[in-house]
Amino acid sequence: MRNEFAKDFPSTDGATIPTYSTEATRDFYTRTWESGTRHSTVVVRHVKDAKLAAYTAVQFKEGSTAAAQQSPWVAKDFRGHHLSTLAKTANALTLAKKGFRYIDTENATNNVEMLATNRRLGFYLRGCEGDFVSVYRNGTWTSA
Repeated sequence: MRNEFAKDFPSTDGATIPTYSTEATRDFYTRTWESGTRHSTVVVRHVKDAKLAAYTAVQFKEGSTAAAQQSPWVAKDFRGHHLSTLAKTANALTLAKKGFRYIDTENATNNVEMLATNRRLGFYLRGCEGDFVSVYRNGTWTSA
């Protein structure tokens, strides 16, 4: 999944994301787990052929009320069907059940579809680089 995202990383400054071997990915998750960081990942696959359509992940520490959104992605062939909204909502609901109240995310300013997704989910612009946060209040994720 991380390598698929790296091929199609939205960027306004020409930044790229490195690709990772299975071993490097396993090592990363082992090290973060040992540090107390947890991940919740949602994967969306196409029903007919199980092709990877979308994914997103959040990182968090147990006992915290804030989590960090990591690398939401939708494959080019599946864009325009609100799969990023679906994946991010699934993670937000999981976090809400665990007592989390805030999710931070980042957004490339040229990625208007993800900006729209974040707004639909109640994220609001907090920084000049497109840093959004959503607040869980009264059973709903909203902007503060």
